Amino acid sequence: RLLPSSTPAAPRPLTVGSIAGAVSIIMFAFTSQVNVPEVYLELRMRSPGRMRHVASCAVGTALTLYILIGIAAFLEFGAETKADVLENYDVWGTPRDRGMLPSFAFIACTIVMAYPLNVFPARHTLLAAFEGADATEAADADTESAAAGVRVHGLVKHTAATLAITAGSLVVAVFVPGINVVFSLLGGTCSAFVCFYVPGELARRARVPMARTMAGRTGIYALMAGGALVGI
Repeated sequence: RLLPSSTPAAPRPLTVGSIAGAVSIIMFAFTSQVNVPEVYLELRMRSPGRMRHVASCAVGTALTLYILIGIAAFLEFGAETKADVLENYDVWGTPRDRGMLPSFAFIACTIVMAYPLNVFPARHTLLAAFEGADATEAADADTESAAAGVRVHGLVKHTAATLAITAGSLVVAVFVPGINVVFSLLGGTCSAFVCFYVPGELARRARVPMARTMAGRTGIYALMAGGALVGI
């Protein structure tokens, strides 16, 4: 079917809140700046031009997939389309929807494989706050038994941080009403900070050529202010 068989729901009116939520989700969907340094270092012949080409291809591919999935979901379910498109399919109760079972399997595999990759940097950042204390303990560990105690202490902190992050994720998954809420929250806070404020701060501290002119400095501070405003 291309359109829902039942009476379509009335489209929700546009409000400032709905527009801000949509913008936050879009920002989250295209937040890949944190991967740019690593990708740039992996290029064989590094240059800003080649990096721009790689970034354009990656963003263009993601945008194409987003558009195709969004249009297909809207044509089928209209205003009844849920935040998680797969929730519109009853794969066990409706035989015709069982063709979407591979999609559920692929999403499950993606989550299982991607979650540890997200936990690792989060745990590393959390433990970095205790790096100074660990260095002091390691310097004071003159004996073998003391060094073993430091290793055990590090293992305890490593395990505690992992459990805390996992438990927090579980609580959010249980109590947050929809995945769009999570995407909006991350897009309006973390994505705004990473996409706007961090580039401006890096440009200011690195004293790039743009920062040497009044117009360039104005643009940098405007970018940082815009990121802070969007985050708020």
